Amino acid sequence: MWIFQSFTAERKPNSRRAEQESAAMVSFIPEEIIIDILKRLPVKSLSRFRCVSKSWYNFIKNPHFAKLQLNHSLKFGEHGVIYKCEGKIFCVDYDSSSSTLSSRVARFDYPSEHKMRRGRIIGSCNGLVCHISSQKDIIIWNPHTKDYKKIPSPTETDTKSRGFHVRYKYGFGYDLKSEDYKFARMTNIRAKYSEIAVYSIKLDLWKSYPDIPFLYPHEDLVFYEGIFYWVEIPRGCEDPRKIDSFDIGSEAFKEIPLPQNFPYSLFDMIHVLLLGGCLYLIGCAYMPCCEVWMMNYGVHESWTKMFTIGERGCNGAFGNMYPKQSFKNGVILVHVGCSKSYLYDPKHKEFTKFVINGCAVISTWDFVGSLVSPNNLPNSRGFESSEVNEALLIQ
Repeated sequence: MWIFQSFTAERKPNSRRAEQESAAMVSFIPEEIIIDILKRLPVKSLSRFRCVSKSWYNFIKNPHFAKLQLNHSLKFGEHGVIYKCEGKIFCVDYDSSSSTLSSRVARFDYPSEHKMRRGRIIGSCNGLVCHISSQKDIIIWNPHTKDYKKIPSPTETDTKSRGFHVRYKYGFGYDLKSEDYKFARMTNIRAKYSEIAVYSIKLDLWKSYPDIPFLYPHEDLVFYEGIFYWVEIPRGCEDPRKIDSFDIGSEAFKEIPLPQNFPYSLFDMIHVLLLGGCLYLIGCAYMPCCEVWMMNYGVHESWTKMFTIGERGCNGAFGNMYPKQSFKNGVILVHVGCSKSYLYDPKHKEFTKFVINGCAVISTWDFVGSLVSPNNLPNSRGFESSEVNEALLIQ
């Protein structure tokens, strides 16, 4: 670590001396070791090290290095919690080893060109935050690097929407097969017609699917393994809720059956969400109580019941429970009702109030710092040695 710190002390970005020193270091330390050290560092440190020299700047900005750093963080690093409070966005780290929140809360400034204070976060994935403003402007944004991309509005292909009130739900996530980030907008027209439009960040392209065979979702869509999932709003009070899906690869729509032993008392309030990198089904009641089921993928999808969160230990916080995030020690961040959040330990069945700087926080998302830029995604070739040499050599 001291090697890199010594190069950053009082160096100008274009300093000839800094270039000479970094060239000397490259000749002294094998490039594989440099990469292995740099990918383990936090994003804040890597942002400072871009000032070492032009070659270091180009190397750290390389999208393939960003992919290496992200993969290491996802596997070995701790995930934080990003949340919005009074029009501002903050992030706090969680230490699984001690089961405590960090005392340092980072505030992220919005891109200056866009008024994002009013609006909401759609989701967070691989260090990118998807935010929609009150004017329906959609921004994909890396709060650490300040890089962002404004998503253009899709072309309205369905003439049924003209002159009628239209509602929207959204989804955002990463498609591993195409190494691309996908954004979905699902439209409801007169509570009768539904259509979905999917945007590729890498291709900068929308594709619309009008008159889809399933109903409008109850909440925003969840993206997992190249498939968007949602729980539809039933047509009548007696109709059970259903889980629908859309595979962006095969462009196929499908209904996902509920678990065979799923309690009927939980049918009225079900959610699909991601926890710990897996797809889960949550069934809730107002006692409060919720059952947590994980999807198993094989020839046919199936569900495995993981655990139940009951009213015991809730400190009288009645309301619909909604697990939001899981940490490496198994602790789960749970929203209860509309005003409280808890850290729930399934092993000991214990609840702890989720409080940051003395304030209860609602509406949180999983967040891991990265160098990923929505404007410069890597191709599928991987990180080749020739690219490392080119980035590190002094020009």
